[in-house]
Amino acid sequence: MRIAVLPCSKDSLYAVLKTWPIDLGIILIYDFPRPNPHLLNLDKSVETLCNTEIPIVTVRLGRGRDETVNVFRKLGTDEVY
Repeated sequence: MRIAVLPCSKDSLYAVLKTWPIDLGIILIYDFPRPNPHLLNLDKSVETLCNTEIPIVTVRLGRGRDETVNVFRKLGTDEVY
């Protein structure tokens, strides 16, 4: 499965389109003390991705690489973009 990690920016969407086809778009939302500025664009990013017909998953995570790796394992990830 080819998964694109999308931080909710226009540049990440452009990168996804360059690596087409993508099986799944994933938006990782980490719990940090300060709010992530990319979350301001979350609604628009999801709306734009829906227009590309890429399935989207949003996942809220705590800190830590292990949590992120486990998400990719559960999704059966072969490639990450």
